[in-house]
Amino acid sequence: MNCPAKPLRVLVADDDRTVLSLLCRMLTRLGYEVTGCRDGVEALDGFKKRIFHLVLTDLQMPRMDGWELVRQIKALSPHLPVIALTGQCPEDIQAHLPDSGFDHILYKPFDIGKLNAAAKRALKSVSPPRPQRLAHSPVKAPSSLTLM
Repeated sequence: MNCPAKPLRVLVADDDRTVLSLLCRMLTRLGYEVTGCRDGVEALDGFKKRIFHLVLTDLQMPRMDGWELVRQIKALSPHLPVIALTGQCPEDIQAHLPDSGFDHILYKPFDIGKLNAAAKRALKSVSPPRPQRLAHSPVKAPSSLTLM
């Protein structure tokens, strides 16, 4: 009997309630388990408490913007794909992107097709993270295995 695959977890940060709600609904419809946050501080706190497979963040938010959020996340998890969301004109931010840590950028407005393509492209090169073993609970390997 095959166990159903667990959905990939996506963290979304956007200070615009309407955009955040729409993103969460679209990603849920696409089959992801979604956690939505109103700013970078809330997103970083949530990121430290769970394992995520993908992060989408607005660039301009109060308290902590997307630029700082991606720096903090990549310091903790360098291979995690992070997609920047912005309504800014491409020419205004292109110079900042090469060394920013973002893996992809999605320009607002976008539809569910573009969101799906961006998420799939970002996830394509990474495998799902493995749960971390806690240092205080070592796992011993059995001395012998019996196959039935």
